[in-house]
Amino acid sequence: MKRHNIDREVILNVAWELFLKYGYKKTNLRMIVKNTGGSLATIYKIFKNKKTIFSEALYNNGQVFIDSLEQEFFNNISNDDSRTPEQYFQQIGRLLVCELLSAKNITFLRLILVESYDNPELFEMFNVITVKRTRHFLLKSLDYYNAKYHLNIKDTEKSIEVFMNLIVHPYLFNSILQKNYQFPTNDEIEASVNRATKIFMLYLKNYKEM
Repeated sequence: MKRHNIDREVILNVAWELFLKYGYKKTNLRMIVKNTGGSLATIYKIFKNKKTIFSEALYNNGQVFIDSLEQEFFNNISNDDSRTPEQYFQQIGRLLVCELLSAKNITFLRLILVESYDNPELFEMFNVITVKRTRHFLLKSLDYYNAKYHLNIKDTEKSIEVFMNLIVHPYLFNSILQKNYQFPTNDEIEASVNRATKIFMLYLKNYKEM
């Protein structure tokens, strides 16, 4: 997707805020036009329909996090892996939790949970654009450490699934379902991520037996 047009970025940013505030179904193109000062003709010319706007806005919204994962990965390689695999995955785990618990992302996840019931395509967009892209970078990292440390893990995809479940699940459902969710402190996140990462490393160590 090319994103060089400033007007395009303005439309995507405005649309994203409207989706978060009103939800997917209640946000319409006229609302986006009103808040951008553009026209319906421009919207249709650039995006064709609301689903395309949602998809691209979702992509843009997650790009900063994807960039941070990519930077973390390439920093490790360029620095000749000064950190152990456990330290690396602890850092990645903290990034995942902090991203999950940002106020906008919790609002977005609630939106997806509610609106994908009537519109399953929204959940599939979310899965492809956010979950699969995140998994891609985690998988790349594990493949790298698997080769470097001769971990002999044949099913790295399953192992990354285990890692994501260990890191994310303690927070995912509570943060979405509890109206007055109490955010954990940095110390609590640190302890939770460190514990989950140690369990993950034990899983990798005993992979053959499991």
